[in-house]
Amino acid sequence: MTIAKMIPARRLFMSDPNSRYLRLGLLMLGWLIVLEIILRLPPVKSRIERYEHHPVWYSPYVPQRLKLILNNPDADIWFVGSSSVFAGINPAVIDPLLNKQTAAMHKSLNLGLLGMLFIDHIETYLNDVFLPLDTPKVVVLGAFPLMFAYSPKGYIEDSVEYEATRNHSTEPSRQLSGWLYDHFALCKLIHTFRYVISETPAATISDTATGYVGFDQTITITVPTEASGTTNDLLEKNLILVKHLSDTLKTRGIQLIFINMPMYEPEMRQYPGGVSNYQAYVSRLTAFMADEHIPFLDVWQTLEDKYDQHLPAADFMDVPHLSDKGATDISPFIADFLAQNLDPVAK
Repeated sequence: MTIAKMIPARRLFMSDPNSRYLRLGLLMLGWLIVLEIILRLPPVKSRIERYEHHPVWYSPYVPQRLKLILNNPDADIWFVGSSSVFAGINPAVIDPLLNKQTAAMHKSLNLGLLGMLFIDHIETYLNDVFLPLDTPKVVVLGAFPLMFAYSPKGYIEDSVEYEATRNHSTEPSRQLSGWLYDHFALCKLIHTFRYVISETPAATISDTATGYVGFDQTITITVPTEASGTTNDLLEKNLILVKHLSDTLKTRGIQLIFINMPMYEPEMRQYPGGVSNYQAYVSRLTAFMADEHIPFLDVWQTLEDKYDQHLPAADFMDVPHLSDKGATDISPFIADFLAQNLDPVAK
């Protein structure tokens, strides 16, 4: 037998490289499909969900807020802001009081986020994350005096905490990773794997059906995050951002309402610059909101005018956060203010 005749015979026993790679690829695809099916089984899925860390948003509890919006398409009032709103606004108490005074029936949601201190961050979350899901008639922005009027030095110096409030949802890489995360259990496992191994649960909190997270205890009053300087150095910058937010919401047909949240400091000893500086802060807020036709409620002063005394310690969990009792105590005043200041179309 000649060599020329042997070559075809030998090829019968040699694998075609392209065919081999194709079979290997199909085998791997098959195993990935099997793994995807296994990961979608309820017992496996529920276990992985305990450790979910979504790749799009850094700020804690954003996925919970998204579910809250989707589960309440009839909500026409959104409360937004930082932890002072998160722990201080209870829609379940406010809504019945409000609806007794208006022709239309209203439903509000608490969309407050921990550490959401910067107005431009709030606006990007509204524009890029919350408003694409639904459109309320009213957005109520609650601000905590120390963080609204001052550069929160201790907070900004903690770069990890500062970064945690930023919204990264519009970055192309995060858009892609977020889409894969939402549609493929295998991608969710890959992203969550190190949390599963370390048994580090996802950042979740037990909120109510309207997003409120209450604290039913009063703890030792502590001094809030250090502020820089003794003047309201951040106030004017934030007022510009509030105007921008108001104008942005108007283009969507949404009314902005501003609330100055209370803090525990009966004699203002801890407010930088003292009592006169706090009064200057409130005076500037009042004038600015009037000029911009933004309804403004100073919850703190309204309560003290009503009761002719400072708010009791039992109304606070700490300096910036109301207790469950405090959230209940301020609810009638918020409800009354909303009833009087909603745009006619919202009433």
